[in-house]
Amino acid sequence: MARPSLRTPSRLDLMFVLPALLAGAALLVCVRAFVTDDAAITLRYALALAEGHGLRWNANVEHPVEGYSNFSHVLLGALAWKLGLPVLQLVRALNQAGALLACVLTYALGRHAFGSRLWAGAAALLLGVHAPLWYWASSGLETGVYTAAVYGALLAFVRAQPGSLWPAFAFLAAALTRFEGPVVFAACAFAAGASALWLRAWAPLSAHARWGALFALAYGGYFAFRVIYFDHMLPNSAYYKRGEPLDPLLLRQFGEQCWPLLALAIAARYAQLGRLGVALLLLIALHALGFLGVAPSVAYFHRFFLPVLPALALLAASALQRFWDAGAQDARARWPRALGRGLALAVLGACLALDVLHPDSGVRAVSAAVDALNSRMVARAEVAAFVAERFDARATVALEDVGVVGYALPNPVLDLLGLNDERYVHAMARERAAQAVAVLDRQPEVIALASKRSDAFVPSYHPGDLLSRLPSFRRRYAHAHTASAPLDRYHVFVFVRSYAPPAPSPRPIAFNPTPSLARAIDDLARTIRTTR
Repeated sequence: MARPSLRTPSRLDLMFVLPALLAGAALLVCVRAFVTDDAAITLRYALALAEGHGLRWNANVEHPVEGYSNFSHVLLGALAWKLGLPVLQLVRALNQAGALLACVLTYALGRHAFGSRLWAGAAALLLGVHAPLWYWASSGLETGVYTAAVYGALLAFVRAQPGSLWPAFAFLAAALTRFEGPVVFAACAFAAGASALWLRAWAPLSAHARWGALFALAYGGYFAFRVIYFDHMLPNSAYYKRGEPLDPLLLRQFGEQCWPLLALAIAARYAQLGRLGVALLLLIALHALGFLGVAPSVAYFHRFFLPVLPALALLAASALQRFWDAGAQDARARWPRALGRGLALAVLGACLALDVLHPDSGVRAVSAAVDALNSRMVARAEVAAFVAERFDARATVALEDVGVVGYALPNPVLDLLGLNDERYVHAMARERAAQAVAVLDRQPEVIALASKRSDAFVPSYHPGDLLSRLPSFRRRYAHAHTASAPLDRYHVFVFVRSYAPPAPSPRPIAFNPTPSLARAIDDLARTIRTTR
């Protein structure tokens, strides 16, 4: 079958990719309000850069810390702040658009690989109905943009022409959006080399030589800058989240939630897929190895494995096309052909239904998580408003969930969980007791700790438990305020240093999370930072 040209998309292409886009748009409506605290961590670095302090968590008071893993979003956030745009809303919108673009790119890769609009559309639909993709694409993190960048790079790879430089920019976009982004370049480089070796044809490698060299030069310069600036090869978060070396927890959860695609991937037409199939397999394997032993911190709904989901969808669609074509070579074999087509459609329908209805990662599970987690964000924003009303920008604030508070406040912020503290990750070897004592020794004016109850302080995290047991903490700090998440067992107790300088008269700061939580957080940050 002749493959349709990718350069001339038609109305038929739109018809076959439209179901995936409609499914994605419907799921975006379900999770449109979701925002995660970790997204705001990145934005604090972005605002520090925009305000001329460099890539730092706290300006001018400590060694630079790479507490983010999405450099492109730091640059994007800094630019948006400079232009007066709503930073959080902008990055959320771009990632939602990125997830929709990932569906289109999955379709384009399928059309190239299968020579079939039907099964290219099936691959896109398998991606489009996956609720966790839209959950994380709405979070403010880089999931949607990164996934689109990865498959844009793969499409550029399979379409690369001799002397073209455009693929280098696609691969660079992926590498700058997530620190593990270079794995897609490694997968494609290996696939190209293996294909040339297998076919004993070296001329096709010339199509990749110039853009490959350009990418290596550009990314090498960025990597050298990071090592010189931060003194470490990986982001602080990569060291922070390492767990037991061979703990397969995240990988097992992903397998339990996406097993139909994994099972179908075994039967894919790898001979038909060629070097693209090799690159897809390597991409999956490298992600699996890279996140083996990673602690499950902000990783529910298999967040770190979403970028390999389109690869699995393409391999699964390839297997389904194999069933569909069973008996097609023999015009007299009507029943085998009908049986193969019926089997392909039945398996596709079952995969879609299992994905949508999955008890741990289906639409209901994802939708149920949104309201509870958003109510936590409201409580954290209330803490930021409380501090801004009663303390100036010089007051030091220590807390456990630092994202929204760090984004909204220009104050020095001490991270009790240690993600944005180089000493905790490297010098203290993540020793929570040492971190708690070190923070207390700095005598912050405010300490905010998460509690399971609102009527009495019952620590939710280890740092709060450790601090509350210290006599010096009980002697120096008094409970001043409680911010509660009404839809979850999450409350923040705000403790104020008892001998802190007299606070000014409170300056009311409005925070209204309706109708848009992201907009309210953006407004809160700009109000506080531009009036203090």
